[in-house]
Amino acid sequence: MRAPRLFDAVALGGTAVTRARFSVRMLNGRWELPPRSLMLVTHRSDWDIPLTTNVYWSGGMWQRDPRLVFVARDDMFLPGFLAGYPRGMPLPLRRALARVDVGGRLRAHGLAQPIASASRAQLVHVAREEPSLPLDALPETAEAARGRARRLGRPEPRTLGDLLDGAYLDLLWPVWRSRAELPATDEFWGRRRALARRDFEGLLEHVASGGTLAIYPEGHPSPDGAIGPLERGLGVLVRRARPDALIPVGLAYDPLARGRTRAYVAVGDPVAPAPKETEATVLAALRRMMPLTPGQVAAHAVLHGLDPRRVADEALQEERPREPRLLELLDEALAAAGSAPRRLLERLDLEFRSARGAA
Repeated sequence: MRAPRLFDAVALGGTAVTRARFSVRMLNGRWELPPRSLMLVTHRSDWDIPLTTNVYWSGGMWQRDPRLVFVARDDMFLPGFLAGYPRGMPLPLRRALARVDVGGRLRAHGLAQPIASASRAQLVHVAREEPSLPLDALPETAEAARGRARRLGRPEPRTLGDLLDGAYLDLLWPVWRSRAELPATDEFWGRRRALARRDFEGLLEHVASGGTLAIYPEGHPSPDGAIGPLERGLGVLVRRARPDALIPVGLAYDPLARGRTRAYVAVGDPVAPAPKETEATVLAALRRMMPLTPGQVAAHAVLHGLDPRRVADEALQEERPREPRLLELLDEALAAAGSAPRRLLERLDLEFRSARGAA
């Protein structure tokens, strides 16, 4: 059952956490979220979902129940996700979080809904459904697990189910794998297909009843800064759900700053659905909504040997949301770029070029 006040609490928590971690810039004032709409958000980081909760307050949604449901990949709804997915977590903390089930609680209260893939899965999915699968079927995972067991002085794990222990959970969440890459049974993949259909039908029902979905159509955080490609199935969702509007939301993070990383949130005007050209329409809208940051300009200028002021002046002519003090903060970003890892500069540069459709 929907719990509006619980939604307020979750949004307040997400906003508080992101504003403690980042210097958050909202690039819009009050805006409306029409019923029966899809909020489509660029996927930059694992912080995107809590960062997106900031729109809850700027859009005045706290004054009413917008029936907004966040859609996320289904592994985020498994118990232990907080212990298994994040990298570099201390083992004691990983063990403590192994049984925490945040996603399940959010789903139970109508705040979030999973979407399963019929053709891909993580090892954690197989471990939960086919725990007796011999670990030897996955040589690399077996080697990593047994090496950790020796370091911890624990018995050697022999099955995939043994890795559901908090000491090994991170080994089950490394990457998504296709059917050909996972030693799962036909029955497992049959269940995945059925689950994917059920999840998809649930999304359709929510929109049909007047609700709104927040979706990250790229599926996963961008690995290199580019915007897109979009996950398959978005076009089918738009054609079947028939939303009244698409709301593009652009997120950006600028670490080339003095102090905390700046995080930007920009909400665009409603876009009319284009069922026959959904992917192209959505990708163009997300690119237009990508906030222009001093770090993007600095990275592009440094890597390509260009005049930063000229790059900034040209970029400011584009109809994109931008840091209001971009020119004022550009020198700070250039100074930070001088000692920043090249990989970070390349990511910001590709984000800059991708937003312009030039990547």
